[in-house]
Amino acid sequence: MKKIIALFLVVLMAVSLVACTQQNAKEEEFKYPTSTITIVVGYSAGGAMDMNARVFAEYAQKLCGQSVIVSNMAGASGAIAVQSVINGKTDGTIMLLNDPNAGLIPTKDTNVPFDIRKDLTYIGSQSTDARVLYAKSSRFATSEELVKYVTEHPGELTCGGTGAKTDAGMALRLAKEKGFDVKHVEYSGEADAKADFMGDHVDLLMMSASSVATAEPDWLTVAIFASERDDRCPNVPTLGELGYDVNWLTLRGYSMKAGTDQRIIDYWVDILQKVTADPEYQEKMANLGYHAQAFGADEYTKMIAERYETLDKFLNN
Repeated sequence: MKKIIALFLVVLMAVSLVACTQQNAKEEEFKYPTSTITIVVGYSAGGAMDMNARVFAEYAQKLCGQSVIVSNMAGASGAIAVQSVINGKTDGTIMLLNDPNAGLIPTKDTNVPFDIRKDLTYIGSQSTDARVLYAKSSRFATSEELVKYVTEHPGELTCGGTGAKTDAGMALRLAKEKGFDVKHVEYSGEADAKADFMGDHVDLLMMSASSVATAEPDWLTVAIFASERDDRCPNVPTLGELGYDVNWLTLRGYSMKAGTDQRIIDYWVDILQKVTADPEYQEKMANLGYHAQAFGADEYTKMIAERYETLDKFLNN
């Protein structure tokens, strides 16, 4: 009997030792990050999306001990960038700066080779932004004067902005449905639209509200496409105040390919929270005109789902 008990104890100890060894091995195996992290942005360099990614990268790499770089893959309303991440690895070396827009969901007329709601795992938000409309003050002295002109000459004025299915395009589309009709001229990024506006190739310019910090002296900030005024430009009326109620926000945040190790996702959830809580980072974002607004993974995932549900109904019903 004693021999049996002794044998049982030996076996139990052996099993426990193996289990502990396996657990320790798993913990030792998770060494991350061990190489450069790439943030993919679906728009050209110099715009609001690009600048958000570069500011985040600057502070994130201080915490993770590896280089964090930005790769611009402009085109197709950000779909090229999304596809590159979805086609990429799940080793945590590539992430996407999200721009949830209409170009990323299928419609009766267009096919999208991915499911934006299932093929990505969302990490959290970095900032939110409304759209702002600019005109040249040499042509229009006040917001009211411009709105009166658009009302009397629908479809005449041209407005530069990112693609028809981006937030700028959706905001202009919603405005047109409400009666504020300007002709949308599409660009691959805000920087390109801005250049043509400054060169008088388009009459108006649609940009993110963060741009008010760098607006030129001869620009008239006409209106903000939001439900309420923005503290970055408190004297600028909402388009609703001018008679056309349009509210459309950009929900900037990060994601990785679905199937990425949850420990990697959790790692970046923690990094994002630490970066967005850094007073120096917050000051830099404010100085650049960005409305830093951090939401955790669960809340941001819910916001993304609601946005795509809204877009789906808008485009397919």
